Amino acid sequence: MKHLPPLLNETRVEAYSASALRFVCWLFGVLARWGFSGRSQKLRDTLRYAERAVEFTLFLHAVARLGPLPNKTRRPAAAPPGFRVALSRGHLFYKRANIRARKASALDRVFALLDALQNPERAIAYFLRRIRKGLRPGASSSSRQWRICSSLRTRRFSPRSTARKRR
Repeated sequence: MKHLPPLLNETRVEAYSASALRFVCWLFGVLARWGFSGRSQKLRDTLRYAERAVEFTLFLHAVARLGPLPNKTRRPAAAPPGFRVALSRGHLFYKRANIRARKASALDRVFALLDALQNPERAIAYFLRRIRKGLRPGASSSSRQWRICSSLRTRRFSPRSTARKRR
């Protein structure tokens, strides 16, 4: 069976990791310089954005280590008459990786992100287990993660990208 070329290679993923690390270090510098306590909405939004950036980066590490995918796309099985297929939107996929320090101060959250970037093996192993268990492109429960993966190929994490207004 022929395989598709890998979605990402290690050098490209390392560039994403460096970009996320730069963003988290910038955030740490802002916290150290101005001494914010984490009560402002903009700071909380920026922290959430940094946490998502680290989670996505570690997910990309797992995808890069996975290797090439087969050409055959999997389709979800049809449910028997009278039943439905429960679709998951993947809300808990990143939450269970335990990268974020929930209900902690802003400085502790930044340190948790730095720790996750310096010791990524636990989170990468979690993502690899979940991907090998059955997350495939085209599957209903994982299409969100694969869309995130494809959108991150062209996206960079920078302090300017967090200044967008929320709708």
